[in-house]
Amino acid sequence: MAQERHELKDKFDAKVEAARTWARRVGAELAVLPDTLEKLREGATSFQAVGQRLEATSASLEELTDLYGKTLGAAVRRSSSAAEALQVQLSRLPTEAPATPDLLTATVDELQRTMDALAAMNPFWPTAPAAPVKKAAKKRAPRKS
Repeated sequence: MAQERHELKDKFDAKVEAARTWARRVGAELAVLPDTLEKLREGATSFQAVGQRLEATSASLEELTDLYGKTLGAAVRRSSSAAEALQVQLSRLPTEAPATPDLLTATVDELQRTMDALAAMNPFWPTAPAAPVKKAAKKRAPRKS
């Protein structure tokens, strides 16, 4: 009987110690809970801000795409019109009275402005490589003898 009591007491003591360990762990978690909740709130606020920025960015990209499409369409129409005018002017040269230099120059200028506008709007438009910059020769200090 004494043996059974001793075993029961050991089991009880083990259970009490386990409960105390659990209570310490819960206490430690509860102690950091306010910080954890604050960080969670900050994270949620940041997440909302990022979501709003993404929404605004998406809307801006949609507007930009729409504007780019409309502008590009107008530029293509201008380019086609200028090319047709140039063809008309060039077709007159051998048979009819020659085109006036001013009209031909204006047509070519309009075509150039249109192509420049297309190049300015399109970041993938091929551009001529920049001319290499010549570096000035460094002056050497005279040698001391």
